[in-house]
Amino acid sequence: MGDLKQRLEEAGVETASMSAVTVTAHVAGNEVARIRYRIVERPAGSVRFCWFNTVGGCDCHTFAPSTGERIAVSKETYVGKEGNDAMVTGCTRRQTFSSGYLPAGWLEGIAEMAAAPLVWRFDGETAVPVVVDGMTMEWRQTENPDAVTFTVQDKAVRVCQCF
Repeated sequence: MGDLKQRLEEAGVETASMSAVTVTAHVAGNEVARIRYRIVERPAGSVRFCWFNTVGGCDCHTFAPSTGERIAVSKETYVGKEGNDAMVTGCTRRQTFSSGYLPAGWLEGIAEMAAAPLVWRFDGETAVPVVVDGMTMEWRQTENPDAVTFTVQDKAVRVCQCF
């Protein structure tokens, strides 16, 4: 997944003072949609997730750094061919993220991540399949926007030790 800022700079566009990007869609020469995206700098450690939405498209959102992290360790003992015991220790990293307070329409799209058949966390250009669970939505009866909080873990368990 390309970085818009990087691509603009490669095309010779000065991005230092940019605050927004406007995308215009044309069909048969006629403008059919115009969308303005605000450019928001994300802090170091921000994480991008992408998922298939309910209409078959792929949605993406960049979240602030994890608000919590936990590593779960599991151990299994097996009897080997020659009667020797072998132990495998697996480590699963679970991270909690929050959308921060956003408008309700935006949060409804992010909330689709919980039901999505495939979700990926991007580490640079590398897509890592993850499982989303524990999604909660905070709805308040105020003029302020609401937030979505969820936990993810990598689909693949990392083997820590074999002996």
